[in-house]
Amino acid sequence: MTGKVQVIDTRDLPREGSFVVTTSEDGEPSLFRVRRNELVPERAPAEVVRRVAGLLPLRDLARRLVEIEAAGRAEREISAAMAELGARYDEFVAEFGPVNAAANRDALKGDPDRPLLLSIERQDEDGRWVRGPIFVRRIVGAREIPDRVDSIEQAVGASLLAFGAVEPSYVARVLGMEQQHAEQAMVDSRLALRDPDSGGGLVSADTYLSGDVRSKLESARRAAEIDSAYTANVDALERVQPDPVPFGDIKVRLGAAWIPEADIEAFVRELTSVPVKATFVAERAAWIIQEIDRDGWQSRAIPNRKTWGTDEFPAVRIIQSLANMHLPVVRKTDDSGKPIIDVQATDQVRARAALIEAAFAEWVAEDPVRRRRFERIYNDRYVRFRERDYSDAEFEFVPAGMDPAWAARMRPPQRAAMRRIATGQNTLL
Repeated sequence: MTGKVQVIDTRDLPREGSFVVTTSEDGEPSLFRVRRNELVPERAPAEVVRRVAGLLPLRDLARRLVEIEAAGRAEREISAAMAELGARYDEFVAEFGPVNAAANRDALKGDPDRPLLLSIERQDEDGRWVRGPIFVRRIVGAREIPDRVDSIEQAVGASLLAFGAVEPSYVARVLGMEQQHAEQAMVDSRLALRDPDSGGGLVSADTYLSGDVRSKLESARRAAEIDSAYTANVDALERVQPDPVPFGDIKVRLGAAWIPEADIEAFVRELTSVPVKATFVAERAAWIIQEIDRDGWQSRAIPNRKTWGTDEFPAVRIIQSLANMHLPVVRKTDDSGKPIIDVQATDQVRARAALIEAAFAEWVAEDPVRRRRFERIYNDRYVRFRERDYSDAEFEFVPAGMDPAWAARMRPPQRAAMRRIATGQNTLL
C-alpha cells in the first residue's frame, strides 16, 4: 500500500469488535477491527476487503436510522435516512449481490452489528432476498412515557416500564390524584406493598413477594406489631410461602453443613463410645472431629476399633472422612519403604464406612423428636425462597418503542423476558 493513510479519531470508533475500513490517498482499502479502542489490522483477501468496504456504510446507515426512529425525530429526517439507506443498498446489490448472499454474510462475520445489517432484507415468495420493512416504514417506535392513564394497573405498569420500579409521584401524576391517595390505591389493589426493611417505601408486589419470603414474613410480622398497616404484608407473604419439604424427601447426609454440631457429637458417642468435639468450619466447608478422651481407653473401645472401625482406621476417623466427603484409604509401605495403598484393608474400611452412613440415617430417623427437628432446621435454612414470576402480571406489558407488528406477535414467554429485562436488576437470557 502506498500513499498517506486516512486517520480516524479513536473517539469516533464503532463498538468493540466492529470492522473498520480505511483508505489511502490512492484509494487502496485496509481492513481493521476495533480492539480495546484501538484499530488492529485484519488479514483478508482483497475481494473480502472490498465487500466489507461496501457493507460498512449500510451497517452504519441502518444503525443510524434505528437510532433516529427510537429518538422520535421528525418524519422528514426519518424519510431522508430511509432514502439514503435505499440508495446505498441499490449500489451495493448492483456490485456484490444481496446482503444475505453467502459471500457477504461471511465477510462481516464477527461484527456486532451483523445481525442488524442482515435484517434489512427479507425473502420473497420465491426465496429471493429483497428490501425489508426498514426501507419503507418505522421498525422502532419512539420511547414515550405516558402522561395520562385510565387505571391504577396501567399507571403501575407504565412506572415499571419507564423506571424499573414503582415511582409514587409518577403514578399520582398520570392518574391525576394526590400522591398519598395513589399510594393507598396501589396497596389496596395489591399492586404494591410497603417494605418495612426500606423505611416503608413502596415496592411492586411481584418484587416484594419473591426472594427470601421467609425473612420478609418475619420482618413484616414484627412491623405489624407496631403498625397494623403491615398486616397486608403478612397476609400476602403467608400466601406465597413455599411448601415445606417433608422429612422423607430430605437427604440427611453425614457431614451436611446444616446438621447441628451437637448431633454429630451425640451420634459419634452413641456409635463408638468415644466422646468427641465436632466443629464445622464454614470458611473451609470442613468438619473437624476431635476425640476428647483424655485417658485414651475409650478410643480403644471395641465399637470404635472393631465393630465400626479397625485398628488402622478407627470409626471416629472414618466418620471424619465421611463428613468431609472423602473416601477412607489405608496405606502401608512395601519392601522398599515406598508408601502404597493397602487394597484389602481399604476395602474393609470402606465397607465399614457404608455401614456407618446407613447407621447415621437410621439414627436420625428413629427418634420422632429428632426427625421433626431436622425437618424444621432444613426447611428454615433452605426452603425460604420464591422465584419471581415475570409472566404473572396484573397489567399488560408491551415494551416501549417496539414495532406494533412485532408486539402483536409476541408470545407470553417473550413478554415475560422483556419484562424481566426492564424491571430486573440482572438478566441472564
